Amino acid sequence: RSIWPACQVRVFGSSSTGLSLPNADVDIAVLDVPCSPGEAMKLLADSMLAAREISSLELVESARVPVAKLRSKACGLRADVVFNQANGLET
Repeated sequence: RSIWPACQVRVFGSSSTGLSLPNADVDIAVLDVPCSPGEAMKLLADSMLAAREISSLELVESARVPVAKLRSKACGLRADVVFNQANGLET
């Protein structure tokens, strides 16, 4: 929330339902971001890279739903992050 103080962050998919496997990624939706998904992905990536918080990063802008795929340097957690895509929460 340091980038977008008014945003909402929601976990969805198998992690939120308790059906995920131990090595599964976490699906995260960041809502109420005041810019395009492509721009939001780049801002998040720049911030996390500058803080040395992630060990890998892939921005998939050409997907039907653009997604940032990242891995935490601290614990190895993998996450897929989408922006302003509330429909992912309905899964």
